[in-house]
Amino acid sequence: MLGLVLPISATHTLVGGVMGVRFSRGLNRVISETVEEIIWVITIPVGATLSIFYTWILTKILSYILVIQDMKAYI
Repeated sequence: MLGLVLPISATHTLVGGVMGVRFSRGLNRVISETVEEIIWVITIPVGATLSIFYTWILTKILSYILVIQDMKAYI
């Protein structure tokens, strides 16, 4: 969380850290290819994978809760 109480993602933190180190070593160290590689090669596949994983987990949890509620209705 930031001081403004706004959520941030791990991706924002990692990319910001990489860019901060590059900026601290001089502007000529910031290579646009590195930025593009971070954005397209890492961010999108990781985001998609996490979305699939969280959807799977939530589906399992919610289906378990619904089964328990159905069983309580018969008791």
